[in-house]
Amino acid sequence: MEQMAINIALIPEDKVKDLSISLNKDLVDKGSKLILGNNAVPHITLLQGVLDQEQINIIGSILESEAQEYGKMSLIIDGFYFGPMSKAIWLNVKKDNNIDSLHRKIIDLVEPYLYYNVDKSMFADPNEIEDVFIKWVQDFISKSSLDDYKPHITLGFGKLEDIANKVNFPIEFKASKLAMYQLGKYCTCSKEILSYDLYLFSL
Repeated sequence: MEQMAINIALIPEDKVKDLSISLNKDLVDKGSKLILGNNAVPHITLLQGVLDQEQINIIGSILESEAQEYGKMSLIIDGFYFGPMSKAIWLNVKKDNNIDSLHRKIIDLVEPYLYYNVDKSMFADPNEIEDVFIKWVQDFISKSSLDDYKPHITLGFGKLEDIANKVNFPIEFKASKLAMYQLGKYCTCSKEILSYDLYLFSL
């Protein structure tokens, strides 16, 4: 039975995707190895884990139902986050009741189908997977969920001062899709498995 490392995520509307890719390019120009684009889509993670491929349709039905309930979700980016140890730079998404309740509901409904015995072969680009990426997936529930959940869009790695003056906060935006991706290096949303357009459910 084939398994894959997956990310269930919100995909932001184009203005925030474009901003994220632009800021990422500035970081890449300074040496960041994380390159956002078609194979690493800017996103807000809701849940990570390992899924049997035969369960994809079941998870798809769950996500479609949640997309109908939440519709075109309004969100706010309220600043940067900088990890002093990892040098990771995020756009921090305000943890309001909407995104927190969606995160918790996705965990309740989807996490029972997931596993956390992760290896490189489960990623979209197994030859480029480092042990730390596997560890991020293994530790998601224990270290990055529920009360420890910090919604964000990862931009890359580097020095915050390289991009700090290029954004005016806060930024109000909409989530355009609720999606499931196969994870790639840096636990990016690499290969789309399925997605539901939130705009369709907000009319």
